[in-house]
Amino acid sequence: LLSKTSTDFAALAPDQPTILRGAPALAPRSRRRYHSKTRRHVVADFAKSAKCAVRNFISASVHNYLVRDN
Repeated sequence: LLSKTSTDFAALAPDQPTILRGAPALAPRSRRRYHSKTRRHVVADFAKSAKCAVRNFISASVHNYLVRDN
């Protein structure tokens, strides 16, 4: 579970420095809108990985419960 989420964040990490670096060149005037947009995207990515982690955790706990029951 933890290794999967860490690999998800490691896969997400390389994109973010380039996005942050390219932002002022793209839109220097709409800095507030850019920041809210990236925060929304970061939150969406985090929610996606968290949802995946929760699903894996639930399936693992159900699997452990069934195995222990048998």
